[in-house]
Amino acid sequence: MSELQTNNRYPGCVAMKLHLQPTKDEAPPSVIARFRRARNIRTDVNVSLTITFSGQQAIDIPKGKRLGLTGGQTTFGIRRGQLKLALQNCTMPPDQISLGTAGIQGGSKQPSTDLFHVQNTSAEESPTWTFEANKAHRLIEGTLKEQLLGLLSVATSPYDISATFTVEGEDIQLDWGQLRGAQNIHRNKLAMIERGIVLRYLKPLLETAPLCEWRGSHD
Repeated sequence: MSELQTNNRYPGCVAMKLHLQPTKDEAPPSVIARFRRARNIRTDVNVSLTITFSGQQAIDIPKGKRLGLTGGQTTFGIRRGQLKLALQNCTMPPDQISLGTAGIQGGSKQPSTDLFHVQNTSAEESPTWTFEANKAHRLIEGTLKEQLLGLLSVATSPYDISATFTVEGEDIQLDWGQLRGAQNIHRNKLAMIERGIVLRYLKPLLETAPLCEWRGSHD
C-alpha cells in the first residue's frame, strides 16, 4: 500500500489517518499476487481509522464594519461531521462494516466514546459515517485509535481508496477567543455577531474543501 496524500487542514480541530492491513494468506505474498493477477482472485483488507477531535482550532477573523469588530482571533470546533470513503476496484459490503452498525444492519447508532457517537450509512462503493457530539457536549472531542471501520473486498488490482471528512456551516461551534471589539456587548448582539462570523466567514471557508483528506493506492 502506498499512501499518496494525508491532508489535515485544521489539525487543532480534527485530524485523521486510515490504516490498511491485508488479511493473512497462507501462500507467500509474491505467489498470491501472481495468481491474483492471472485469475482475478479476491483479497480482503481491514480498514481502520485513527481520528482525533480536539475542538481547539484557532483562526484569524478579519475586521469588518458589518460585524462591528476590528478583527482578532477566535477558536472553533464542530458538533457534527461526515467521513466518507470513495473506493475504486474494491467494495466494503454492508455486512462487513464494523463501526456505527448493530450486527450487519447499517444506519443504527453505536456509542464510540462518552463524548460522541457514530452512525453508518451503508453503500458498498462509498460507505459513510456521521460523527456527532452527544447532547451533553457542545463539540465532538476525543480520539478513536485504529478503530476498525470494516473489511474491504478487492477483486482486481490496482485499487484505490480515499477518505474525506467534511462539515456543514450549521455544525460549526464558535468560541470567542481574542476578538477585538467584542467586550461589553449585550449577549443578544454577541449571538448575532457569532452567527455572522460563522455564516459569512467560517462557513464558506470550511465548506469549500474537506477538513481532512487521505488517499492511498495499491498496485
